[in-house]
Amino acid sequence: VFLCLRVHLNDLKKENFSLKLRIYFLEEKIQQKFDQSGDGVHRAVSGTRVLLHN
Repeated sequence: VFLCLRVHLNDLKKENFSLKLRIYFLEEKIQQKFDQSGDGVHRAVSGTRVLLHN
């Protein structure tokens, strides 16, 4: 049982890292678009962050 829980926890840690990395690269991509296009993208990012935190 303990080994199974440890393996499951390790899998969750890997998935968490992958998701954080994915979010990082998506935010970088959005930032590049914001730098190119201006205020509209900034509002979209702000709205997305509000949704993610709720």
